[in-house]
Amino acid sequence: MCETKEIDWIADRVREIYDYERLKNCDIDDLYNQEFGMRADAQIFEAIFPAEESAVQGPARAFLLD
Repeated sequence: MCETKEIDWIADRVREIYDYERLKNCDIDDLYNQEFGMRADAQIFEAIFPAEESAVQGPARAFLLD
């Protein structure tokens, strides 16, 4: 079973990146950097929680993540 801390970090990161008060003061370069940072975080999240139809499941997934 999944621990909530495995999901909480991405939820906190999304809240941090998409905070309106902070975003409205960013220049375009900062916004692009945040976009790419969020993409990287999303890829990490997808690696931790692959799609159900993913070929890497069970013991093979556990081995790769360790």
